[in-house]
Amino acid sequence: MLDISIEPSSKNVIKLNEQFLSLLHSIIKELLEEFECGDRSCSLLICDNSFIQQLNQQYRQKNYSTDVLSFAFDDDSEFIIQGSSLGDIVISSETALSQSQEFEVSYEEEFARLTIHGLLHLLGFDHELGDEEEKEMFELQDYYMQKFMQKYNGTDSALI
Repeated sequence: MLDISIEPSSKNVIKLNEQFLSLLHSIIKELLEEFECGDRSCSLLICDNSFIQQLNQQYRQKNYSTDVLSFAFDDDSEFIIQGSSLGDIVISSETALSQSQEFEVSYEEEFARLTIHGLLHLLGFDHELGDEEEKEMFELQDYYMQKFMQKYNGTDSALI
C-alpha cells in the first residue's frame, strides 16, 4: 500500500510515530479505494532539503528545494498489473517542518497534507495545468485532509 523509507544520507529528518503512520496508511488506502486503485501501491521517501533540491534540479531543472515531488509511473497502457505501484512521493522533512510553523499547524498535519498532495499527483491531478485543474486538485486535497484531521483529532470538526 504505502512503503515509507528515509533517504540514508539525509540529515535533520524528523521521525514520525507509529500511530501517525498507521493513520496516514488508512487515509491513503481510503483515497486509493475511492479512485478504484485499492490494489495499487506507492512509495514515500522522506529526505532533507539538500536531497530534494538535487532531485528538483535533475528532473525539473529547478535548482531549489521544494516540499514534495511526485514521480508517477507511466500507466498509459490498458493493461495494468494488479498491485503495481503508482509511483514515488518524496517529501522534505525540513520543508515540512518550516511550513508547519509558517502555517501554524502540527508537523504531522503538514506531512499528511504533502503526502495527500503527492498522491493526487500520482493519480494524475496537476494544479499547474490551469485554474480549473488547480481548483479540482486543491478541493480534493482539502477533502482528504479534512477526513485525515477528523481521525487525527478524533473529532468531526472541519479544518479551519
